[in-house]
Amino acid sequence: MTTLLFNLMLVFLVLLLFAEAKKNLILKTIAKSIASACFVSFAYLLGIHSEYDTFIFLGLLFSMFGDIFLISTKKKIFLLGLFAFLIAHIFYVFAFLPKFQFSYFWLISLSIPLILSALFYKRIENLLGNLKIPVIIYFIVINTMLCISLSLIIQNLISIETVLGYYIIFVGAFLFYLSDIAVAKERFIGKNFTNKLWGLPFYYIGQFFIAFSISIF
Repeated sequence: MTTLLFNLMLVFLVLLLFAEAKKNLILKTIAKSIASACFVSFAYLLGIHSEYDTFIFLGLLFSMFGDIFLISTKKKIFLLGLFAFLIAHIFYVFAFLPKFQFSYFWLISLSIPLILSALFYKRIENLLGNLKIPVIIYFIVINTMLCISLSLIIQNLISIETVLGYYIIFVGAFLFYLSDIAVAKERFIGKNFTNKLWGLPFYYIGQFFIAFSISIF
């Protein structure tokens, strides 16, 4: 059943990309809603047995809400979508944090995403208008999530025991991070189908990686 859900997501992802290219709002709404429901259902079928599972499931659920809100182009609805994704990232941070061990390696993992985000923020800063504070808060939270997931990889490299789940977490978090960059480019720099062409696959595959981590931890 979980394999079926992943394949179903791929089908509706293709339909979503087609709808974006053709600017078909009805097909976009249907395809996006079903594709997002697939990763929530995927996680649920894997089983919600621990605190980690619960936080991941809630993060996926709020991500689905964010996806639905972002279908609208209205500013207030966009802010609701931004808030939903902010909550999703916070749940992911809560899930990852107990596995995190502070060390100097964390500072290395902190610097890389922050530099990338700072460069991108500088590019869109003058285009944000009164959304500067919400976007800065969002950037802080998503960078926290990405830094923790990257630090898990680094501490795993120097550990005797290799934990495959940490790599799965990082891939999911990194793809999610990149998809957020695509959304920001689309919203603030300029509408371009190319943003959707790479951003949407990164997003949905990233969410499935995060959901799949439930089966490991």
